[in-house]
Amino acid sequence: MLEHLAEGDRFFAVPGELRPVLRDGVVEGQRPLLREPVNQQRDERLAGGKDPEQVVRAAVDGVIEHDPAAVLYDTLTQELEVSDSTARLRLALPFATKGEISLKKIGLELIVRRGVQGSAGDVAAALIVLVAAGGAIVYVSLAPNPGTTNKLDSSAAVGSLDHASLEIDVGAATITVEGSTSLGGDLYRAHIEYSGPKPDVNLDRSNGTLKISQGNGGFVFQSRRFNLALQVNPSVPWTITSNGGASTETYRLAAVHVTSIDVSTGASREDITLGRPAGIVPITVNGGALTVHLHRPAGTAASVQVSGGAVSLDADGQQHRGIGSVGWSSAGSVSGSDAYRVEINGGACTVTMDATAPNT
Repeated sequence: MLEHLAEGDRFFAVPGELRPVLRDGVVEGQRPLLREPVNQQRDERLAGGKDPEQVVRAAVDGVIEHDPAAVLYDTLTQELEVSDSTARLRLALPFATKGEISLKKIGLELIVRRGVQGSAGDVAAALIVLVAAGGAIVYVSLAPNPGTTNKLDSSAAVGSLDHASLEIDVGAATITVEGSTSLGGDLYRAHIEYSGPKPDVNLDRSNGTLKISQGNGGFVFQSRRFNLALQVNPSVPWTITSNGGASTETYRLAAVHVTSIDVSTGASREDITLGRPAGIVPITVNGGALTVHLHRPAGTAASVQVSGGAVSLDADGQQHRGIGSVGWSSAGSVSGSDAYRVEINGGACTVTMDATAPNT
């Protein structure tokens, strides 16, 4: 609250009055909205808001002349228009202009940028909550029914391929990848149960890359199901890459020649069974809260490095606990030519390595 300077008061000319002035019959105070900066004339409005005379004013007796909600909004705060295939959400943003706030969608994330500080920036921060609520309404109105489960089966012949790569790019999922000698001439057989958009399964024969993916269908807040059961032919070596959200992934690869495994995920549980390595085989898992169980044949050289927050590593019965990073190496893992090099990076990490995988 500021008062007009008293006439002739030179001592307080700069800092303003620190005492009542008898000629001031009534002291007017303005309660700023969303920490809006104002001067004593109350004419520092943002983005052409209400007329200064319509702001919330308090007299000495504490009587409020206007409802604060009526000052912020004189129309609907948000409107949702829904058609057969589209939806439009309008949000009223007091004290902000169109150029001060920007939204950008990147994958499944909605990025809110605020180009100004102060009260308009506060509106931008509050907009995150509004957009989330509005987006949820849009999804309920338009998104496919998450309770509807569809099925997709796919397969392709090995043909002349002498190596293969698997790339999985989905959101939250349950994934099982298993080597199978019963595939005959097929390179792979995939069975997918899903809700939401139809997954894409594509084999590029020019480089042997099998890609399995599912888009978001334009619905950021979509909750859906994705279960993948994939059999791969162990007659060719495989490179495996998986990118997803919160997932449960199982790899039964004791009979498969694996050249590398790279998993990027959110909070997930990984169970990986390996066979005998040929050369140095890197296995990398990056994510949030991770639980990773690795199984290798007895006598197989391996090293494990775990980095994150609170980490726990149990390797061949040896327990390691710490904050930040812990590591372990078996005999022959440093000097040997055939070994697994495992790196786990996440938040809270629980990792085990044992020698219980079958010899094949």
